Amino acid sequence: MALLESSIDIAIQPNYRSITLDKGTKRKYTCKSKTDEITKAINEQTNPQTNPQTNQQDNQQVNEQVKQDDNQQVKQEVNEQVNEQVNQQVNEKNNSKAAGVNANRQIIEQRYNQHISDLRNQYGGTDKEQDDRHYLIYRLEKNREDNIFQEIMQPLVDLYMQEQDNKTIIERVKDAMINTVNYTKIGQQQDNETDNLKAKKQQITGRLVDLSLMKEDNLCVIDFDINKKLPIEEIDKIRQSIIDNMLPANVGLVKTAHGGIHAYCNRNNYMLPSNRNIKVITRDNFDIDIFAQMSRYKIENGKETNELIQNRIVAPNTTIRETKNNVRQILKYEAINDWANASHLASLRQILDQWNVDIEMSQQDYVQQQHDRNYGVQINDDGTIDKMNDELALACIDGLRDLDIHNYPQPLNKEVSLLSLFCGLYGITNETIRAQGI
Repeated sequence: MALLESSIDIAIQPNYRSITLDKGTKRKYTCKSKTDEITKAINEQTNPQTNPQTNQQDNQQVNEQVKQDDNQQVKQEVNEQVNEQVNQQVNEKNNSKAAGVNANRQIIEQRYNQHISDLRNQYGGTDKEQDDRHYLIYRLEKNREDNIFQEIMQPLVDLYMQEQDNKTIIERVKDAMINTVNYTKIGQQQDNETDNLKAKKQQITGRLVDLSLMKEDNLCVIDFDINKKLPIEEIDKIRQSIIDNMLPANVGLVKTAHGGIHAYCNRNNYMLPSNRNIKVITRDNFDIDIFAQMSRYKIENGKETNELIQNRIVAPNTTIRETKNNVRQILKYEAINDWANASHLASLRQILDQWNVDIEMSQQDYVQQQHDRNYGVQINDDGTIDKMNDELALACIDGLRDLDIHNYPQPLNKEVSLLSLFCGLYGITNETIRAQGI
């Protein structure tokens, strides 16, 4: 084998690569070959003058790229440091807020516990007063966490109410406006393609404000319904007297079609019995109704549903058409003051206190009403519901006095059903009261 290898003569070509290594943190290496040298020589022969300039441009581009990379790295490091400082400041601020909230909660809890302790240390009084005091202590202890949470959140609620109060009426109702058509108080409907075709033939003649569509429930309307049978001059005098003597300056005023007044104010947590409180005050020449958003959804089978209640008020610049004594006349709702831009409205409680009128529900009745709406009316063990007492039945009858029912030639599929109303009248057990309503 060794003899065979020595007898074979193989020509070794001088095509080789030489590699040089330097000591240190960075190793430099150079790879050379004849192919590289030939290529370099050809490039120098073909471009003897431009090659150095090209190399210089390449070097400049490389240097610029290196500078850009360095600048980008510096910016990234600076941004990281800034973000770290900002995050640290935010965390310190949040920790400070949390400490403040905890301290505030401790103060509220101490005051709450002291109130319960003071009630426990009270003695004497009638049996009813003692029972009421014991029941109050029971309610305070049972709802302790909820009451403390509400008191903690009250500053935020006040801030929200202040922001709402700063808004003008038109800003508050802009998303709750519905067009009226063909000189009626009926809102324009576009539920399907058929309604869309009909809508093209409908003339928009005004707008309605649906309180159920509003995002807030603080706005309410006081309706002064002046006797329509009076002469126009007398109606104008009564309206001006109401504005001068019964209403504060900071209310939004609208003149109704028949010369009455819609006065816009803030409810400010005044617990009205219902959305539409009819004839809360009755005078010789006018009645007063109060409209608000106390509940948004309809009741079916004694329980609240997901269907919105229509709770609509005619807005200013709305025109309606009525026929009286075979004469068709056009009537209009008009703003008396700068209704659209009115803000910081008066409180309903302030207005009613000035009239010495109190129609507010008690807290206990309000809680029971909300419970019935959410969970249904309480049914007795024998499967019956408590009967309506005579006082409530008489109030229902009085509310229907001088009721006008208008028959418009439009579908009433979304309006109140008269069948349930008259069934309720026939269901009144007191024959004397039932006879008054039928």
